[in-house]
Amino acid sequence: MIGKTSANWRIGDPRPAIESPEMGPISATKAIDARREVVFEFLCDLANRPAFTDHFVSEFRLERLESSGVGAAARMRIEKAGLWMETVIEEVLPPHRILERGKGGRVDRIPIRVPGSSARPAS
Repeated sequence: MIGKTSANWRIGDPRPAIESPEMGPISATKAIDARREVVFEFLCDLANRPAFTDHFVSEFRLERLESSGVGAAARMRIEKAGLWMETVIEEVLPPHRILERGKGGRVDRIPIRVPGSSARPAS
């Protein structure tokens, strides 16, 4: 049985606090001088993730041949937490929403999903 729990991730935290096997949504805001469609396509391609996550992610690996769109997947190590995580793009609604589902931790026991969405924990 999976209990209701959450993880708190803040940019600049020396060590993210994972409080439970269920994680709430993550969001960040930054003004960018580019069209929304261009930024969306960049973010939707998992091959671009190391370009802006290299300060806390290492050993980034694509899991599928196609690196963007629904079904694209990647696995990475979260350095300071010492955890392996993986993510799969589950839903894409251009140019506004990218829904990812994942799991992580020792032996991938921590499902990561957005509460209240139709996303299910990875099995």
